[in-house]
Amino acid sequence: MLKGSLQLHLNKMLYIIQHTQSMAVNAESQITGRRHFKDAKMKFRKKVVLAILLASCMLFALTLVGSRIFLLNGFIKLENNQVNDNIERVDSAINQVLYSLSTFTADWAHWDDAYSYVLGKNPSFPASNIKLAAMINSNINLLMYFDKAGKLLVGAATDIENHHQAPYPVGLNKYIYPSSPLIRKTDLNHDTQGFIALPSGIMLIAISTLSDGNKTAPPLGALVSGRYLSSTLINKISATTKFDVNLIKLAEINKNPALKTIFESMVKQSDKFITPINNEQTSAYFLLRDINKNPIGMIKVIMPRLIYQTGIETLTYYIGSVLALVLLLSLLLWWLLKKLIILRLEYLNNQILKISNEKVLSRRVTVTGNDELASVSTAINFMLKAFQNSQDKLEKKSNKLTGTISLLKQEIKLHKITQNELLLNKTHLAHLAHHDSLTGLHNRLYFIETFDILHELSSLK
Repeated sequence: MLKGSLQLHLNKMLYIIQHTQSMAVNAESQITGRRHFKDAKMKFRKKVVLAILLASCMLFALTLVGSRIFLLNGFIKLENNQVNDNIERVDSAINQVLYSLSTFTADWAHWDDAYSYVLGKNPSFPASNIKLAAMINSNINLLMYFDKAGKLLVGAATDIENHHQAPYPVGLNKYIYPSSPLIRKTDLNHDTQGFIALPSGIMLIAISTLSDGNKTAPPLGALVSGRYLSSTLINKISATTKFDVNLIKLAEINKNPALKTIFESMVKQSDKFITPINNEQTSAYFLLRDINKNPIGMIKVIMPRLIYQTGIETLTYYIGSVLALVLLLSLLLWWLLKKLIILRLEYLNNQILKISNEKVLSRRVTVTGNDELASVSTAINFMLKAFQNSQDKLEKKSNKLTGTISLLKQEIKLHKITQNELLLNKTHLAHLAHHDSLTGLHNRLYFIETFDILHELSSLK
């Protein structure tokens, strides 16, 4: 009975030791958990900052790319439209010169004196009217009267810039010859005008049918007049349009691969070609075709990129404004997150660490707000309450076991005393059983037991 009671108490002591070890392990894990939670708090703050920075950078990058794709491309489209308008201005300026030449040609073709000369009735017409001064003042390099058969009746060629007469241009017979449809005209209301390519340069040419001043007499031939598209004329067009205008002839085009590529592109695709030179200037080209629709050169116009520069400035201001707005929003977002979440988390963490370090489970964390963090705080309070209840129960059991252990120690002590007394009594009884009480010598029982033992040993041998 006593042995069973001792075994029971020993089992209880082993349970207490194991439970104590488990509590020590849990305490160590709690300390590790607190350190991990503190590190996690710092990582959370860094993660929030990195997330805000990443979102801000992505927003700024998307804005930068989007502004360049949409905003700057919009300005480039506006610039291309302006360049096309400017090309039209230069083309209109050249056409205005061509129109003036055509008007001059029509006036001299529909002239009674000239018509009488062709009829053979006014032989003094050339000497009286086709004079060097008149042609220079009218900016005419070429003037030729033809009859219906295509025969040259009278004409003159001048060098306007040097103010003297000149021979007929070489290569004119490529366009003007007796059977040429250009001078075999019969329509009084339809004049011909355009360009011709000569070895000496590109010439503006106008052709009108010869008739009287009222255009009632039958046509008798044609009048051909021309004016070189000279550097002087190009400079006047540049001054009129306020652009840098240049005439590029076929000989120069064939010597320059880049110009040749542009020229061939315009011949195959479009009569216009636009390419930026740099951020400040752009160049535009348009094709010149002769009176037979064959390409003979091109006009190059260099103009400032005012719209593009305005677009760059606008884009710079826009990007700067967006960058400032992104930074402001990032700071505002960081402030809101810090105030609404991070500081509350840190406060909650500090309260939990304080409760854990001081080991006072009766304390509770402060519940603020009505959101998820408030729900977490409430849940922590419930958990602390459960821990406190468990600790109270554990302390009661521990106190009870402590009393049991004290009783057990007393019983063990009494058991040892009793056991020692039994051992002493057993030794004394054995001595009394084998010795005489008066003499202290071995008695008969001792001799009988000794004899029996010796007899058994002898029988075994």
